[in-house]
Amino acid sequence: MLAVPIINGNNGDQYMSANWDKAKQAAQDVLKKFSNDGSSINAFEVAKSEGISIEYFKPEEGSRIANASGLLNAAKKTVYLNITESPERQNFTLAHELGHYFLRHNSDQYGIYWREQQYAVGLKTDAEKEADCFAAELLMPKSLIEQYKKKYHFDDIDYHALANLLGVSDEAMKNRLKTIRNGRAVKSNRSAHMNNIKLKAIRNGRAVK
Repeated sequence: MLAVPIINGNNGDQYMSANWDKAKQAAQDVLKKFSNDGSSINAFEVAKSEGISIEYFKPEEGSRIANASGLLNAAKKTVYLNITESPERQNFTLAHELGHYFLRHNSDQYGIYWREQQYAVGLKTDAEKEADCFAAELLMPKSLIEQYKKKYHFDDIDYHALANLLGVSDEAMKNRLKTIRNGRAVKSNRSAHMNNIKLKAIRNGRAVK
């Protein structure tokens, strides 16, 4: 079991105000550094280039990190990912923890940043919101989403296919599209079956209409 002395998660940033522009700019700077064309990048490669180790843990019920998706020990330059979660979720969690790293957020008293699987309404700190914003900008650049939508004749209800192309969960893509649409929710009036047909067509090199 991963031994992490956590009491109340991230306490250091509870009085800060979320700076969306700072989070977006940090992600764009990383994109420019690690991607020649500004497209989506591999968060695991970014971590490797920064000398950040990746380790996995399996949370035990009742433990202090039972509901954690991931943790960053900044002092040890190590990210711990929940092995029970999907690769897509792990990918976003890693990008989220990299957000804490590049934004140099104040960690808790033990030097730990950690991400919950779910947050109660209103309890997500501004530092967590900034890290989420960073991850979304890093893994789902608006320009790349628009490029895929144009290339494959997608619209927002093709979020499942877009999510697969960018290696994120459906929920993460829906939230990203909602942000791009200035808070307007994505209407899910196309079946998952039709989304899968489009995705298979892309992988087989066929035009998608």
